[in-house]
Amino acid sequence: MGFGEWIRKIFRPAAASCRSEADPPEAKPPEAGPSAPLPDAREATGLEIRRERHAAADCTSVILHGVLTSDTADQLENEILNLISARQARLCIGLQDVGYISSRGWGTLISVLKTTRQLGGDIVIVGMRPHIAQLFFHAGLASIFKTYDDQAAAVEAFRAPSP
Repeated sequence: MGFGEWIRKIFRPAAASCRSEADPPEAKPPEAGPSAPLPDAREATGLEIRRERHAAADCTSVILHGVLTSDTADQLENEILNLISARQARLCIGLQDVGYISSRGWGTLISVLKTTRQLGGDIVIVGMRPHIAQLFFHAGLASIFKTYDDQAAAVEAFRAPSP
């Protein structure tokens, strides 16, 4: 099974695999909240990117909202390359408000991670939703990226001296 097939399998709603065509669709939308997927995450098409500079820790938070797909990966890549060009290669990527990441999205994050590390920087991942985290760990990305539950912990990790 390829990575793309595996992603589709993971993101196929569990109830849909148990439901027959004769059953009515669920009437209740998914719960809103920080741990629930964004409504209609796979139908969403946009990605909003917000930056926060943390001068004391010499790092920048790049906070994403929406979906990271083949349609939005170039937008993120350009944003990160602009930061790298401005000598800001220590980045906290906030995924708290991301409802879906395609294989292209993960590939983009890995690609820019390589670039930042070549320049002496790093990228850490912050605040993944449970369904994103599940894919992240199953795909073995935890061996590539450091992760933090919240922005403050990630920024503090950049502030601390490296061993």
